[in-house]
Amino acid sequence: MFLKVVFKNEKEDGTRRIHYRMIESYRTGDQVKHQNILHLGALDQIPHPDQIRALGKRIDQLVKEKATGNISLFKVEDSLVENLAQQYSDEIITKYKTNEKPDTEFQLINTESIKNEDIREMGCEWLCHQALDQLQLATLFRNKGWNAEQIQLAYTHIISRCTHPASEYSTTKWINQNSGVCEITGYAISKVTKDKLYGMSRSLYSIKDSIERHLSTTSNELFDLHDSILIYDLTNTYFEGKMSESKIAKRGHSKEKRSDAKLIVLALVINAEGFIKYSNIFEGNTNDSTTITKIITTLTARTVHMDKKPIVVIDAGIASEDNLKMIKALGYDYMCVSRTGIKKYQVDTSSIPISVSDNLQKSITLQRVTVPGKEGQFILVHSTAKEAKEIGMNDQAKLRFETGLQQIKIGLSRKGGVKTIDKVHERIGRLKQKYQSIHRNYTIQFTQNDKEIKTIEWYLKENSMSKNFGKYLLRTSLPVQSEKTQWIIYNTIREIENTFR
Repeated sequence: MFLKVVFKNEKEDGTRRIHYRMIESYRTGDQVKHQNILHLGALDQIPHPDQIRALGKRIDQLVKEKATGNISLFKVEDSLVENLAQQYSDEIITKYKTNEKPDTEFQLINTESIKNEDIREMGCEWLCHQALDQLQLATLFRNKGWNAEQIQLAYTHIISRCTHPASEYSTTKWINQNSGVCEITGYAISKVTKDKLYGMSRSLYSIKDSIERHLSTTSNELFDLHDSILIYDLTNTYFEGKMSESKIAKRGHSKEKRSDAKLIVLALVINAEGFIKYSNIFEGNTNDSTTITKIITTLTARTVHMDKKPIVVIDAGIASEDNLKMIKALGYDYMCVSRTGIKKYQVDTSSIPISVSDNLQKSITLQRVTVPGKEGQFILVHSTAKEAKEIGMNDQAKLRFETGLQQIKIGLSRKGGVKTIDKVHERIGRLKQKYQSIHRNYTIQFTQNDKEIKTIEWYLKENSMSKNFGKYLLRTSLPVQSEKTQWIIYNTIREIENTFR
């Protein structure tokens, strides 16, 4: 119920005055109508409009309380409003009171005796189902000749992967015991087996390229995206088993420090908003810089309809000179972290350093520079946060390197310690291999006889502290733009890190 203002002409003098009514809305079909519950008159006894509004709310509250028996402990402090509300609510209750016996008789039950059976989750599953419908995946599957049961199983499998990512065996148990996904998709729960899910995985992978093209198009239409920037990067993952019959699982450099296990490499191309545009799986020992030829060739085929080709953002591991030339030859602009050594640049005297902030509001300075013998534009990025981090890592490595030298020195004077020339040099060699970026800053001197090393001393070289902590170069083929704009473009590469996670 709510308070409604109406205008009435007074019979005595014909003037129009405001009157108030308590109204209740109801629906008939697609129309919403109002029903008069009680006419309150002009309410001249209430001086302020705020009190009139409070009266309407209090009447509605009291009617609900008296109808249900749940009386509130709190009353309105305004006694005039409270008294009138009590009066008008009693009139409404009396007016609409009925002696008809309700259709249902209520009985008291012991709530502890209630038992629920076959309880299932449906919230996340329903949300995923709505997303798949928005992406029109069923239409794609029908165009591929799939029947209704195959589409239902595909939906069941995809939704389960999103909601409960696990093995096919575990997913089967989850569907049978916990989830209401089959009630949403219409697939018979009695037919769900791990073998059916394995088969559907293979069926979906067989049309992977078609699915990716379809999702790329529909997501762009849904969110009005234009794919002006595309980001390419790779990651790898390892297998716990031997994978002896796998054709692509190979040993290689593991980003998760699992060099003992076989790997596969996953390549992703995403747009600046984080939507995956293309993916591929490569052999585990594939070098980052050798995969981009296939990716860019695929991109060329998929972006042929676009008026302007997108900017390709790649990381330093992929940005070889051959790859950059290939990207440019295919008509794309690129942006990457340069492989060029940080000491080989020259500051562009015509440019002015620009200060920006990262997501943590840490200061970053951008300066346009030139690199002799290299094409494209270069921007020197100096991050204070990165500088502090690298200085801390360098100090820690120096401490550990010197601690290792100290242990070798102690062994020279200890009974039974390593003293022979070959063994001492072997220990120092292992230490240098472990701290390759640090040992170059030290001068190590020995005193020895024909068989043994007697003493060892080390000195930190002058000016060994790098002046390039926190600095790196961005390289791009884009035409002249502001350094700030190019920094914003490069920062989109963080999106692919979130996508991988």
